[in-house]
Amino acid sequence: MDEVAALPKEMRELSEAFFKGMIDHPHRPASEVLRDVLIKEGISTDDSTYIQFFLDVKPLMLTAACYYREKVLKSILDAGYKVDVFSESWKTSEVADHENLIIHPEVSPKEGIKIYAQSKISLNVMTWHKAGFTERTASILLSGAVLLSDRTTYLEKNFESGRDALLFDLSRLEEIPSLIESNRRSFPYMAARARVRAFEFHTWKTRAQQIMDLVHALEVS
Repeated sequence: MDEVAALPKEMRELSEAFFKGMIDHPHRPASEVLRDVLIKEGISTDDSTYIQFFLDVKPLMLTAACYYREKVLKSILDAGYKVDVFSESWKTSEVADHENLIIHPEVSPKEGIKIYAQSKISLNVMTWHKAGFTERTASILLSGAVLLSDRTTYLEKNFESGRDALLFDLSRLEEIPSLIESNRRSFPYMAARARVRAFEFHTWKTRAQQIMDLVHALEVS
């Protein structure tokens, strides 16, 4: 945000409007928010112009995700749950001094997989992927932990909240503690069921086969 403040006036105002649009409407894809901002400012939305603006403001998607990640954590921490996080960078977050936050040194991706496997529940906040599925979500499910994540259309289509995972809405963060508490007894069943589904449909091997099937279909057509 300091970098945004240092931008030329027109680009700064556009960036601020884009960021505010994501914060105010966390269910909307960044691409839609940006297009609305450009139209409101009377800027062309032809492909080349739109793509360049999108590349310029793309880092703000991560900023918005970080903003909500801290809000999500605060909701959980304030409800009395202890949360383990990994990275020294958490010491500069707004929840750094919370009594229920336990900050550990940064770990490698390989070590992270082991931590997922040792956890009852693991939190994921998407970096503004409103339709997607990420390696992190797959790793949590494959490790045998319960996935707690903000909603995406892909997750909602493939995993039932309360049965395969716990999915929350970024616009209703106050509901997260009750979502966790009301499903605690189902954690072992939920994790086991989701792990089976993940191994069947959501491994790199499965993805590679899906890609090859698409390539084959294109060749045939």
